[in-house]
Amino acid sequence: MAGRKPVISTSVKGHRTKVEMKKKREMEQNLSTFSPLKSKPPDWLNEAGKKEYKRISKLLRELPIAELDSTMIAMYANNYSRYIEANESLNKYGIFSVEESEEMRVEQDGVVTVIERVVSRRKNPAYAIMIETGKEIRAMAGSLGMTIDSRMRLNIPKVDKKKSLFDMFGDDDDDGDDE
Repeated sequence: MAGRKPVISTSVKGHRTKVEMKKKREMEQNLSTFSPLKSKPPDWLNEAGKKEYKRISKLLRELPIAELDSTMIAMYANNYSRYIEANESLNKYGIFSVEESEEMRVEQDGVVTVIERVVSRRKNPAYAIMIETGKEIRAMAGSLGMTIDSRMRLNIPKVDKKKSLFDMFGDDDDDGDDE
């Protein structure tokens, strides 16, 4: 779908027609018709993924997130757990692994002689996994409203209590008695 992403109507700047504003408000009201997000993670997630799913599902309830988004949240949590696994591998084994191999030849008198010794360094595959899952996490976080930029685009207004005229203009200590 081409064009700009929709934003909450109260955050739209500039002139909008009454028809555009009405359509925007109707779209926003329709967001509340979807089933709310459940906090139970899918069974297929590993323990770290389930923990992350539970953590963010509580926080995401403040945004217009619905049960329809649960697959995206599960994918985010799965990538998060894979990122953690890859990071643990890097911490344990380092970015590079060194492999040594030797070609040997056994002589008739029982003496072993080394013909060639090969030492190779290669990048730990966990590094590539971290890079890829990091990209996926950032993309999904933006789609779910989990980044500052994506929340700023939403700009969900807080509902204030209605204030009386007295509350709006403050406490008047001057009751006409000047002493």
